[in-house]
Amino acid sequence: MTDPYDVDVRSMGSREELVAFVRLLADDLVANAAAWENRTAGAFLGALAAWLGSADSWAANMAEHRPDLWMDVEAPSWQLFAEALRVARTYE
Repeated sequence: MTDPYDVDVRSMGSREELVAFVRLLADDLVANAAAWENRTAGAFLGALAAWLGSADSWAANMAEHRPDLWMDVEAPSWQLFAEALRVARTYE
């Protein structure tokens, strides 16, 4: 199984690709629950909201340290949605 962090979400360009990625996350939760900090819906959604609330800081950090991973967090996109879902897996 592919690790969700091995997926290049910056290349995601369609709803179908996002659906496949969400399925990958669901399968990963079943197969690798110990790798998930936020295993319940409440914890996951709380982490998702927290990350989205601080995404501007993440973007600034990426621009400085990993410009290859930077994305515009003010522009809604499939890529941003996928990144937010992926990060909510372990964000505290």
